[in-house]
Amino acid sequence: MNLDDLADTRARLMLEGMDPAVIYFWAVATLEAGADTPALRRTAAADVRDQEAQRCEFHLALDELGAPRLNEEEVGWQYARYTARSAVIGELDATRAARRIVWGAADPLGAPKQLRPFVDAVKEAGRPGADENQIEAMCMRLAREYL
Repeated sequence: MNLDDLADTRARLMLEGMDPAVIYFWAVATLEAGADTPALRRTAAADVRDQEAQRCEFHLALDELGAPRLNEEEVGWQYARYTARSAVIGELDATRAARRIVWGAADPLGAPKQLRPFVDAVKEAGRPGADENQIEAMCMRLAREYL
């Protein structure tokens, strides 16, 4: 199991929240992939109607699997890397990824220099008459450069 993936998963939960069904399917898929910890088994067996208990078990499962604990600043940086990677590998369109980077990382972190190009791209995307294809290409270039 890749620790970056686990850190991405933790950052996503902390910023986006995660649907109980997503947590359930993540736990089942992780078990099927060969990981096995007590909290992971409990996460897969948790009642999805008790979201707080499920989230608690989910965090314990991530801990048992070796995922790093992240403070608020680390969550933002991890989320930015995860989101940029999602655009580069085609899981998310690049303009949407840039918006998520601004919302989840740049804004909470005070628009640091490394993320400022995403802020500018999102502003450009919101400009009336902006060329969507050109914005998408620019956001993809930014995601690649960021990684």
